[in-house]
Order: sequence, then C-alpha cells, then structure tokens
Amino acid sequence: MLETMEGRLCLLDVLFVLKVLKGMRRVLLCVLEGMRRVLLCMLEGMRRVLLCMLEGMRRVLLCMLEGMRRVLLRTLKVVEGVICLLLCMLQAMRCVLLCMLEAVEGGLCLLDVREVIRRVRLCMSEA
Repeated sequence: MLETMEGRLCLLDVLFVLKVLKGMRRVLLCVLEGMRRVLLCMLEGMRRVLLCMLEGMRRVLLCMLEGMRRVLLRTLKVVEGVICLLLCMLQAMRCVLLCMLEAVEGGLCLLDVREVIRRVRLCMSEA
C-alpha cells in the first residue's frame, strides 16, 4: 500500500491509509455494537422463555397438588363411609345376639320371627 516515490513515502498515500484504517475501525465498532445488541436481545428472549417455563411449571404443580387434595378428600369420605357401615353392621349383630340371648333364656319364641325383627329394630334405634 505504501509506495515510495524516489525513495520517499508519498504523504497522500499515508493519509489515505490512515483514513482507511479509521474507517475500518468505525466499521468494526459498529459490528461489535450490533453483536452486543443482538446478544442482549437473545439474553432477554431467553430470560422471558425461562420465566414462562417456570410459570408453566408452577401452574402444573399447583394443579397436581389440587388434584391430589381432591383425591385424598374423596378417599377420606369413602373410608368414613366404610367405617360407618362397619359400625352399623356391628350394632345390628349386637342387637341380633341380644335377641338370641333373650330367646335362649326363654323370653322369646324363635318361631315368632316378627317379634325378633321388631326387637332388633328397636335395639338398633336405641343405639
């Protein structure tokens, strides 16, 4: 680039080279600034995507917890129902056994089924 004229550098050529270098510097600075802005935009985009993903995961977990809560409540109701049924069955068995004991002791005739059923119902309503 630098040429010599009779052993000397041409001043115009040196000034031209300096201008070219100055222009290249400006271009590189613009490229770097553009790259910086692109990277900042990418980082912001990634930040937003991650925030959306976290929010989605939070909502999924909340739905799962609510579903589990409902299942546990329904299970508790079923268990309570089974316990209530067992208690009723035990009470009925107790009343039948009391009537049978009374019959064995001679208070009831086993052939009078209606009276036995009435006494079992009476016994259960008292319990």
